[in-house]
Amino acid sequence: MDTLELELDRVREHSTPAALKAIDRATDTNIFYYSRLPKPLIEDRIMELNEEWDTERVLQLVSGTSILAGLTLGFLGKKRYFFLSAVAAAFTIQHARQGYCAPLSIIRKFGVRTKNEIDREKNALMQILNS
Repeated sequence: MDTLELELDRVREHSTPAALKAIDRATDTNIFYYSRLPKPLIEDRIMELNEEWDTERVLQLVSGTSILAGLTLGFLGKKRYFFLSAVAAAFTIQHARQGYCAPLSIIRKFGVRTKNEIDREKNALMQILNS
Protein backbone atom coordinates (compact mmCIF):
# COMPACT_ATOMS: atom_id res chain seq x y z
CA MET A 1 0.00 0.00 0.00
CA ASP A 2 1.59 3.24 -1.02
CA THR A 3 0.94 6.72 0.29
CA LEU A 4 -0.97 7.73 -2.85
CA GLU A 5 -3.58 4.99 -2.31
CA LEU A 6 -4.04 6.11 1.29
CA GLU A 7 -4.46 9.70 0.15
CA LEU A 8 -7.15 8.64 -2.35
CA ASP A 9 -9.12 6.80 0.34
CA ARG A 10 -12.47 8.64 0.63
CA VAL A 11 -12.90 7.80 4.30
CA ARG A 12 -9.42 9.13 5.13
CA GLU A 13 -10.17 12.23 3.10
CA HIS A 14 -13.10 13.04 5.39
CA SER A 15 -11.55 11.90 8.67
CA THR A 16 -10.39 14.39 11.26
CA PRO A 17 -6.66 15.05 11.48
CA ALA A 18 -6.71 13.73 15.05
CA ALA A 19 -8.30 10.43 13.98
CA LEU A 20 -5.83 10.05 11.11
CA LYS A 21 -2.89 10.77 13.37
CA ALA A 22 -4.04 8.26 16.01
CA ILE A 23 -4.76 5.52 13.45
CA ASP A 24 -1.49 6.06 11.57
CA ARG A 25 0.48 6.14 14.81
CA ALA A 26 -1.12 2.88 15.97
CA THR A 27 -0.38 1.25 12.62
CA ASP A 28 3.24 2.42 12.66
CA THR A 29 3.61 1.22 16.25
CA ASN A 30 2.25 -2.21 15.28
CA ILE A 31 4.66 -2.47 12.34
CA PHE A 32 7.60 -1.48 14.53
CA TYR A 33 6.60 -3.88 17.32
CA TYR A 34 5.96 -6.91 15.13
CA SER A 35 9.04 -6.30 12.97
CA ARG A 36 11.18 -7.27 15.95
CA LEU A 37 9.37 -10.52 16.73
CA PRO A 38 10.01 -14.02 15.39
CA LYS A 39 8.45 -14.82 12.01
CA PRO A 40 5.71 -17.12 13.42
CA LEU A 41 4.37 -14.21 15.49
CA ILE A 42 4.44 -11.92 12.46
CA GLU A 43 2.50 -14.59 10.56
CA ASP A 44 -0.03 -14.73 13.41
CA ARG A 45 -0.44 -10.95 13.22
CA ILE A 46 -1.05 -11.13 9.47
CA MET A 47 -3.77 -13.70 10.12
CA GLU A 48 -5.32 -11.32 12.68
CA LEU A 49 -5.23 -8.52 10.12
CA ASN A 50 -7.07 -10.75 7.64
CA GLU A 51 -9.92 -10.97 10.18
CA GLU A 52 -9.94 -7.30 11.28
CA TRP A 53 -13.19 -5.49 10.58
CA ASP A 54 -12.76 -2.39 8.45
CA THR A 55 -14.86 0.77 8.40
CA GLU A 56 -17.12 -0.54 5.63
CA ARG A 57 -18.04 -3.68 7.53
CA VAL A 58 -18.66 -1.84 10.79
CA LEU A 59 -20.79 0.76 9.01
CA GLN A 60 -22.85 -1.97 7.34
CA LEU A 61 -23.46 -3.59 10.73
CA VAL A 62 -24.44 -0.29 12.37
CA SER A 63 -26.71 0.71 9.48
CA GLY A 64 -28.39 -2.66 9.20
CA THR A 65 -28.95 -2.87 12.93
CA SER A 66 -30.37 0.66 13.05
CA ILE A 67 -32.71 0.00 10.13
CA LEU A 68 -33.96 -3.27 11.63
CA ALA A 69 -34.40 -1.71 15.07
CA GLY A 70 -36.34 1.23 13.64
CA LEU A 71 -38.59 -1.02 11.57
CA THR A 72 -39.19 -3.43 14.44
CA LEU A 73 -40.03 -0.68 16.92
CA GLY A 74 -42.15 1.10 14.30
CA PHE A 75 -44.21 -1.99 13.55
CA LEU A 76 -44.64 -2.64 17.28
CA GLY A 77 -46.61 0.59 17.51
CA LYS A 78 -43.93 3.21 18.11
CA LYS A 79 -44.34 4.92 14.73
CA ARG A 80 -41.74 7.59 15.53
CA TYR A 81 -39.02 4.89 15.34
CA PHE A 82 -39.53 4.58 11.59
CA PHE A 83 -37.50 7.79 11.52
CA LEU A 84 -34.47 5.84 12.81
CA SER A 85 -34.68 3.54 9.79
CA ALA A 86 -34.99 6.49 7.44
CA VAL A 87 -31.96 8.25 8.91
CA ALA A 88 -29.84 5.08 8.82
CA ALA A 89 -30.86 4.45 5.21
CA ALA A 90 -30.05 8.06 4.30
CA PHE A 91 -26.59 7.73 5.84
CA THR A 92 -26.04 4.49 3.91
CA ILE A 93 -27.00 6.20 0.64
CA GLN A 94 -24.79 9.19 1.45
CA HIS A 95 -21.86 6.87 2.12
CA ALA A 96 -22.43 5.02 -1.17
CA ARG A 97 -22.46 8.30 -3.10
CA GLN A 98 -19.79 10.30 -1.26
CA GLY A 99 -17.70 7.67 0.50
CA TYR A 100 -18.44 9.18 3.85
CA CYS A 101 -21.27 9.83 6.32
CA ALA A 102 -21.60 11.18 9.85
CA PRO A 103 -21.49 7.80 11.68
CA LEU A 104 -18.01 7.20 10.25
CA SER A 105 -16.68 10.03 12.42
CA ILE A 106 -17.66 8.05 15.49
CA ILE A 107 -16.41 4.77 14.04
CA ARG A 108 -13.05 6.38 13.26
CA LYS A 109 -12.76 7.76 16.81
CA PHE A 110 -12.86 4.13 17.98
CA GLY A 111 -9.81 3.49 15.79
CA VAL A 112 -11.55 1.40 13.14
CA ARG A 113 -9.35 1.39 10.06
CA THR A 114 -10.14 1.35 6.37
CA LYS A 115 -9.21 -1.66 4.27
CA ASN A 116 -6.29 0.31 2.81
CA GLU A 117 -4.99 1.15 6.29
CA ILE A 118 -5.18 -2.49 7.35
CA ASP A 119 -3.47 -3.52 4.11
CA ARG A 120 -0.66 -1.03 4.74
CA GLU A 121 0.23 -2.82 7.98
CA LYS A 122 -0.24 -6.25 6.42
CA ASN A 123 1.95 -5.42 3.41
CA ALA A 124 4.70 -3.99 5.61
CA LEU A 125 4.72 -7.15 7.72
CA MET A 126 4.74 -9.35 4.62
CA GLN A 127 7.78 -7.45 3.32
CA ILE A 128 9.51 -8.08 6.64
CA LEU A 129 8.71 -11.79 6.36
CA ASN A 130 10.09 -11.93 2.84
CA SER A 131 13.32 -10.08 3.60
